[in-house]
Amino acid sequence: MLSGVLPKVLGVSLWLCVLAVVCTAASAATPLLQPTSDSVAQAGWSVSIAGDWMAAGSFSSTGAVFLYHSTETSGWTLHTVIGPPSDSKGDYIYFGEHVALSESPLRLAISSNGEDVGWHSHVGVVYTYVYDGSAWVEEQRIEPKHTSGVDYGCNGVALHGSTLIASGSEGDYFFMSTYSSKHSKWNDLEKVSFKHHELIQAALSLSYPYLAVGSPEDLSGVGSVLLFDMSVSDWTDHPTVLSSPSGNASSHFGQSVSVTASGTVVVGETYGGSGGIGQAHLYDLDQSGSSPSWSLRETLEGATFHDEYGSSVCLSSSAQTLAVAFNMTGAVDMYDCGSVGSDSGCEYIRTFRPEHGEYTMDEGLKTIGFGTSLVFDETHDLLLVGSPECSYIETNGSKGATKAGALYLEEVGFNVTSGHAFGMY
Repeated sequence: MLSGVLPKVLGVSLWLCVLAVVCTAASAATPLLQPTSDSVAQAGWSVSIAGDWMAAGSFSSTGAVFLYHSTETSGWTLHTVIGPPSDSKGDYIYFGEHVALSESPLRLAISSNGEDVGWHSHVGVVYTYVYDGSAWVEEQRIEPKHTSGVDYGCNGVALHGSTLIASGSEGDYFFMSTYSSKHSKWNDLEKVSFKHHELIQAALSLSYPYLAVGSPEDLSGVGSVLLFDMSVSDWTDHPTVLSSPSGNASSHFGQSVSVTASGTVVVGETYGGSGGIGQAHLYDLDQSGSSPSWSLRETLEGATFHDEYGSSVCLSSSAQTLAVAFNMTGAVDMYDCGSVGSDSGCEYIRTFRPEHGEYTMDEGLKTIGFGTSLVFDETHDLLLVGSPECSYIETNGSKGATKAGALYLEEVGFNVTSGHAFGMY
């Protein structure tokens, strides 16, 4: 278990490794958060941040969620570990595969993707938790209203206020639940269907009022992205569909998505370029017409064949800063993309690579796990990188349990919201 300390020195944020596990593997070691020493927990499979709280999900048959809290004096420290409730149902429930935090009120949504419902196996449910001022308390177990034909139906989750979205592993739909203030409870998850789109392994990004649903398996693997304006009363009836610029077969457009509250969106397409090189596409919102539309501003591209560039993407809230992960090479690129509508192009800032753990390709997952999940800590100008394949680093610097997972805290050397550079990279 480990915690970081964030002092201020000449206005530059510096992270020190102050850990129960001491980072000794490199002279300029990258600070990490190691939530657990359990083998194959794969902590960091998903991450979400809201204010001073961060949730890190895991990928294992049982699962757990690790909640961190940030303070001026202590930085990010582990606050709570949430495991599956005692009455959870099923052998392979994958509790915590995906997580979502929201503010006002402070709430956490956790997918339990393989949980049984009634006599139906592996349907999937979502749990919600609320913070009571000192502890995280289970609020509700939310089930799909209709379970017939649902298999691993709560893969991804997104949360805003009284609306919860869950995406499944298959089908032409996602789930939606709304919170009833009258009854002080969440309604059952209802299917929102789209007959002409296969929302298989859909990626979700929600920054109100915009929801982006990436569907990399749509159109026989070409992929698509559905964009919604949730401020419209009948918003589920009027998606704007983004299509792959290349239209290449099996390009997986929509493998990852990130949208801001101003409507800027970035889409990862892991095999979109010539020869299967990955791409990331940046779109700007145009509201000059009678209905919103999105125009492609720029396409960024990886460097090598099948590097899976675009496997994860993350935009800062201002859309100023963009992070793009390479799934196969274990790296994350960061860019300054300027102001919305800028035609100057995204300027490369730097590349992050892991400094700890075993980073050999896993033949089952086809990933080395660095950059599986990305989120900006805009308060401290950090990029938090989920690395679920990371081995546990023992106190002597040796590698312990494999695939325990970790979170890297990368100082970007750049103000992620204003674009102002500071210090050295």
